[in-house]
Amino acid sequence: MGVEIERKFLVRDDAWRLEAGPGVPIRQGYLSGAEDRASARVRREGDRGSLTVKGPGGLTRAEYEYVIPVAEAEEMLATLCGPVLGKRRHGLRHAGLEWTVDVFEGALAGLVLAEVELSSADQPVEIPPWAGTEVTDDPAYRNIALVQRVAIPPRVEGLPMTTPPTFSLPPSFLGVSRRDQAGAFAVAGVPLDVGTTNRAGARDAPRAIRAASRMLVDGAHPVSWREPADMPIADLGDFAIALGDIPNTHKLIERQAGGIQHLLALGGEHGITLPLLRALSKRVGGPLGLVQFDAHPDTAPDNFGQVFGHGCFLFHAIEEGLVDPARCIQIGIRAPMQRDTWDWTLERGVTILTAQQVHAMGPEAVAERARAVLGEVPAYLSFDIDALDPAFAPGTGTPEIGGLASWQAQAILRGLGGLDFRGMDVVEVSPAYDVAEITALAAATVVWEYLALVTGPLARRRHLS
Repeated sequence: MGVEIERKFLVRDDAWRLEAGPGVPIRQGYLSGAEDRASARVRREGDRGSLTVKGPGGLTRAEYEYVIPVAEAEEMLATLCGPVLGKRRHGLRHAGLEWTVDVFEGALAGLVLAEVELSSADQPVEIPPWAGTEVTDDPAYRNIALVQRVAIPPRVEGLPMTTPPTFSLPPSFLGVSRRDQAGAFAVAGVPLDVGTTNRAGARDAPRAIRAASRMLVDGAHPVSWREPADMPIADLGDFAIALGDIPNTHKLIERQAGGIQHLLALGGEHGITLPLLRALSKRVGGPLGLVQFDAHPDTAPDNFGQVFGHGCFLFHAIEEGLVDPARCIQIGIRAPMQRDTWDWTLERGVTILTAQQVHAMGPEAVAERARAVLGEVPAYLSFDIDALDPAFAPGTGTPEIGGLASWQAQAILRGLGGLDFRGMDVVEVSPAYDVAEITALAAATVVWEYLALVTGPLARRRHLS
């Protein structure tokens, strides 16, 4: 039995090219396998074909490799494998060790990974200056996971609501330059604005939130002490949507989110949360816990006749088994609603903290309650900006007085460290009704605070890099 011992790193810049050769093209796919099980890989590397069986990923794993004819490798890639991943591999030597640098192509263009094979797990390694964050233990960067992202359909280009304009700065969240789909944390806009009621405009929110996020890039977060440039974040742009068609848009959203390891979604209306939960529930293999900041419970079976309107996502998520209602907490509820909606929500086991209760309890107690409700389960954060009082977030479609102050929401978020968050969204920002961009800034800050949660000192080790 062979044993593979290797460490893997993101690449900071192109300085490695000064030491590397011209590289060899690689095409590979998988006959079987999953991120947590053994895999069978077919590869063509230059003029060489191989079939490799590997154990589950990590620093050390079992490996069995067999040379096969190139023609058979090509036939298997064409007929037996799913998506095929393309990259160019460059070899180089640094500080006495052999390194490889893989430059990915196609849907993964922009991703560059460096690997070094070791003779033992504790062998000392001098990290080259061009090597950045180590991702050895991050499942998002295993080839079995990367190949799934090749199949994600490209987003629609050119529509004004899906392509932020460029002038002098990168039109991305926090100004990040990465665009590949394999980032440990991927930001994407979801400009759906069909199921909104009262005041529309949420389709313009992703652009406004990205612009407001520039206020947050001049230093490290005071809890995580990580700067945006040091975080493995990518901005994928905006998801494709089917204009005017909620059911088909939900299918598109679920498909595009399905291949993303950890998604931070910029809505869009609150209806986007349902397909995002569908995709994430499939990834984790069961129901999720939920922290929902909102003025409305969103547990009506329909919203003024719209079955998948923006006030129904949690009803369907519970009915479909996407979330465990006993592991769901709603924070800031205060809007008018039907009594049977309130009763149904409580009967299913959802914990509701009204805005008045939040004011009386204080942020620390609210965060403690949320941690107790969710426990150790995989969790999702959904932040409807109307959870905030209109004094702090006027730019929303359904404002409700008596809401949370922005400082309260921030303090609660900072108290949620240790929860096993797997994804999040911020929704219902309507820039047309904003004042001095304070709503967009609040939404951007929510995402910034979430990044601090999942990369800071209390984050689960799985998210760190």
